[in-house]
Amino acid sequence: MTAPTAPPLPSPRGAVATLLLLAVVTLASVVITHWLSEAPIAANREHYQQQLLKQLVPPQTASIVALDDATSWQAIGPNGQRLATVHAGKAMGYGGAIRLLVAFTPEGKIVAVRVLEHHETPGLGDKIERRKSPWVDQFEGRHQDALALTPSGPIEALTGATITSEAVIRAVVAATPAAPSATTSPRETPDE
Repeated sequence: MTAPTAPPLPSPRGAVATLLLLAVVTLASVVITHWLSEAPIAANREHYQQQLLKQLVPPQTASIVALDDATSWQAIGPNGQRLATVHAGKAMGYGGAIRLLVAFTPEGKIVAVRVLEHHETPGLGDKIERRKSPWVDQFEGRHQDALALTPSGPIEALTGATITSEAVIRAVVAATPAAPSATTSPRETPDE
């Protein structure tokens, strides 16, 4: 009786070549997907930011004018008067950077706060979003110097998300406008 023979093993070169080809195809598909999705993602972010800007400015706003630094806007009324100024702020939270927009009256009071982007814990820190919780509404009508967490201040922290709450306060403070600069000039932006 003869012993059955085992099938020949594939050559190591063939396996390496197959793996290399698979890696190249996968890498190419990731690069192409990134390249194809980059512009739509940027357009969606811009659209979302424009929607938030419209939520932040008073209803009688005739136009939203961007300032030279590209992180500040002015809401201009029908008679050319400045109704509000919107500034972007950023601070590190529990899950990463928190980016937000803050609208201020000409007197420096906060009109509203809206979160542009965050990576906070779902169910806890994500309550900084206006669509999930009215928590950010407690900033309305306050000045920068009146932003502190309770018990020492008037802002109540999100339960279980103190780091996130403190980060939002830091981002609001970072967005607080400095004294108006004579070198800051507006340029028209679409308010669609």
